[in-house]
Amino acid sequence: MSFTLAESRPMALNVLDHLAVHVHAALKAAFSELIRANPGQHFYAFAVFTDDSLQFIHPAANTEEALTATVQHYRETVDPKYGSTSTRAGMRWSYGDWGHFANFGEEHFAEINEALIENIDGPDEEFEARIGSLWAAVLSGFQRLETDGFFGSGAERSKITCYWSAT
Repeated sequence: MSFTLAESRPMALNVLDHLAVHVHAALKAAFSELIRANPGQHFYAFAVFTDDSLQFIHPAANTEEALTATVQHYRETVDPKYGSTSTRAGMRWSYGDWGHFANFGEEHFAEINEALIENIDGPDEEFEARIGSLWAAVLSGFQRLETDGFFGSGAERSKITCYWSAT
């Protein structure tokens, strides 16, 4: 990728477009590799997660099969300890418990995340001036997967949820 986000203040459109293109390519590569590595699995969600200051982005995804395994694990090990009852509905969107959370595709995001972390260094007013544009560029990269038809179309697409999470 070889760019830094702090090169231009305010952010030049070409730097933001460059970021969006690289986010799109990294997500496409990570999600494609994940799908190929899990034939026969039924993916229902693809996500991007980050923190509130956009210091990093990571892909996440889950399948119906991984959800079943997670619920079973909780029922056997966690629920008895805490007197709770885990359900598929209750855990479906608990992305931290997904089968594919922070465990794939990191190599595709190394340079992006390096540039994002560099963005938080420096005066607060410079960070504040850039952060909105950075959020928009990263989200645009994710949205381009939808535009490309990566998640399918018609009935196939209606089974997939895409979302963004910032903690």
